[in-house]
Amino acid sequence: MVEEMLNSEVWKTIGEVLIDEGIASVAGRKTNGRWHHGSFTRANNEPLPYLQGYQRALMDFSNRLIDFVKAKDDLDKKKKESELERHQPFINPFLEEDDDYSEK
Repeated sequence: MVEEMLNSEVWKTIGEVLIDEGIASVAGRKTNGRWHHGSFTRANNEPLPYLQGYQRALMDFSNRLIDFVKAKDDLDKKKKESELERHQPFINPFLEEDDDYSEK
């Protein structure tokens, strides 16, 4: 469900843009080759801890969504590998006869 959301057109055109804009509004951004200040550098009356918390929350939310999808993909990959291993024959090399030594 999360993966579908992150790949959806709505997320790419609205959700992701809003989060990116929220982070840039605090940290600043480079647009058309020119740097624009964010709230950190032009904060007159706004408390800095509030801005730091706001920026961190947006960044963490975005990163956690991406990490969730990555972890799900890794889990699916491990599950498939485990299923393949389960169907492979088990060979114990100590029980196998070695033709070179059996003739001697």
